[in-house]
Amino acid sequence: MSGSGGILEYQRELTAKLEQVMRERDEARAEVERLRGTLKALVERIKEVGEHPEYRAVWECAHLHRGPYRGPQYESEMNKARAALCTVAEARADLRTVAERQREACAAHMYRHAPSTYADTVRATPLVTEEKP
Repeated sequence: MSGSGGILEYQRELTAKLEQVMRERDEARAEVERLRGTLKALVERIKEVGEHPEYRAVWECAHLHRGPYRGPQYESEMNKARAALCTVAEARADLRTVAERQREACAAHMYRHAPSTYADTVRATPLVTEEKP
């Protein structure tokens, strides 16, 4: 407390500090979103460039003349950037997609090897991402 100001003065000081902290938090959130957008654009652009036929032709030509590329790689950093951009909802959607593909592959395998139990098994097989009771 600041001495003679009493409880109301102390409350004003705390309120002012809280408002300052909340402003700084909002500014930090905005900066995180700005950086997130920039990182996402960079990741997408690198992917787009890497898949472009003319860019790939340069690497193929270099491979023919000099052999395979042995220089620095960025795969690990790119995977970390993609993971940093992934939200919980996106991660769950990705897991659900993987689980559905696994379920379809399992069903196809069962259909080939035990067609009579195929339909019952597919209906009874829960997705991996579903919560257990």
